[in-house]
Amino acid sequence: MKDHISKIDQRILQLKKMKEKIQTQQSLIFFKESQRILGDKFSPELAAHILSHTWKSSSDHQKKEWEKTCAQGGEETNSSFRTSPQGSREKAPQNPTENIQS
Repeated sequence: MKDHISKIDQRILQLKKMKEKIQTQQSLIFFKESQRILGDKFSPELAAHILSHTWKSSSDHQKKEWEKTCAQGGEETNSSFRTSPQGSREKAPQNPTENIQS
């Protein structure tokens, strides 16, 4: 019985490490996409400030739309950081503010 519990504990640790690795990968993708969008003016602080300000100043309706798009995997806009970065580069609008208030 102790072996079984020990195996479960090991599996839990493996899954936690896997989750952390995936979160790190998503963060790096988001970081690189932010760099691409902001260009020479990029800094992590600026990207975080823009994200925070945009979220706080958006309507509840807009937030729900973003959450809905995210739950669908970004398929509607192809600009979600969860889709391939190459796909979003090809189809991203020229003006990054175009998607803010749809």
